[in-house]
Amino acid sequence: MDRPVFISLFNVNDPHKTDKAPKKRYDFKEGVHKIILTNLEVDYLLAGHDILINNLSEIEFKQNKEGHLHITGKQKL
Repeated sequence: MDRPVFISLFNVNDPHKTDKAPKKRYDFKEGVHKIILTNLEVDYLLAGHDILINNLSEIEFKQNKEGHLHITGKQKL
């Protein structure tokens, strides 16, 4: 079953602890049923079903026709 996916990018780490607005937002409204994260340290926030990636310096999204959204990037750890 496909679901919409919304990705928000912030200028700060742990944006859920602030009142900051996202600097950029990406909407994948159709055709996503699986998200594949590669080479990233992530936290899953249970309350909102959100994935949090801190210290992000680079990110790339690729959606294929099978419904997979591939997310890769680089972090300053």
